[in-house]
Amino acid sequence: MNTEFAELAGLSEQYPDYRPLEKLGEGGVCVVYKVLDELKERSIAVKIMKEEIVRKAGEYEREREMMQRFQLECRLGSMLSEKQVPGFPEVFLHSSLM
Repeated sequence: MNTEFAELAGLSEQYPDYRPLEKLGEGGVCVVYKVLDELKERSIAVKIMKEEIVRKAGEYEREREMMQRFQLECRLGSMLSEKQVPGFPEVFLHSSLM
């Protein structure tokens, strides 16, 4: 896998139909990628928490809270049903990602 998409290694193992296309953005906590779902023939955005945050979540309260907020964001996003807002088809909790 391209080193540009190294964070997605666990994702491609669990979801082999997902092919990374490009990195869309990065913040202090997460990285967002544009991914092609080859099975459904559509592009989706995949937001992944940075590995260093996940690693520290077992030790530090601040990082643990960041992870809990991220998981809450995923759950709330999956409840959206507006036509203009794409749903959250999957919540990625793959061990190598979170």
